[in-house]
Amino acid sequence: MASKLWTEDELILALALYLRTPYGRISERNPDVQALAARLNRTAGSVAFKLANLARFDRIVADEGKKGFSNGSKLDKVVWDRFVGDGYDRSVDILLDEAEQAALKLDVPGSLIFPVEKPAGDTESRVTVRARRHQDYFRRMVLQRYRGVCLVTGLRCRSLLEVAHIVLWSENKSLRLVPSNGLTLNPLIHRAYDANLLGIDPHFTIHVSKHLLRSTPEGSLRDLFTHLDNRRLLQPAKAMPDPGLLEKHYEDFLAEKIVI
Repeated sequence: MASKLWTEDELILALALYLRTPYGRISERNPDVQALAARLNRTAGSVAFKLANLARFDRIVADEGKKGFSNGSKLDKVVWDRFVGDGYDRSVDILLDEAEQAALKLDVPGSLIFPVEKPAGDTESRVTVRARRHQDYFRRMVLQRYRGVCLVTGLRCRSLLEVAHIVLWSENKSLRLVPSNGLTLNPLIHRAYDANLLGIDPHFTIHVSKHLLRSTPEGSLRDLFTHLDNRRLLQPAKAMPDPGLLEKHYEDFLAEKIVI
């Protein structure tokens, strides 16, 4: 019997799940895969297979020597290009807005696509809840994109990682939820980057300001900053942040626009 063709709404939900799912957890045994399959009236194997179909367009997966399944549909590529793009240069907002509508039409709980903590109070507006959902999903997606690693120090403890914006949140609303505008950094490096005490040039080289080095007493912390100066960012080759956005931020570092 011929398999049931995937609709665009179903593919949007599958893509939203794929982008927050580690490649190694694409399996019919994954509870999230099973839950989505039940809501779509499909088998868990069918949903897992579709996630693997989508992986074939992911340059990050290819860079790690892995590959997705090749027997997908033309619509898979259309949906990938529309919501992700070759360089992860589409805003998460676009995907999640349409995923929310698709979930409503198909009676799929939104929590299956973008799980988020329960709002603190009943009086919170829908806009506030939506913003939290999208920001939480953005964090999950960027952490997944960079495999849960601080791109400057190599720290792999997710509870000590933050998602930093290259072009700051306050500077450009349209870039707030664009994955290629995100970096995974530990809190200290994040604050140093935002303050222009540490810069990353468009060739992915790290630079530590003389001001930061002078302000750090001798010891292991200064040794760390000295070690980091002129070293390369630790990103996978195909999971690069946007060089143009890095250059804009780096210009402020060079101009010594230190934010205290």
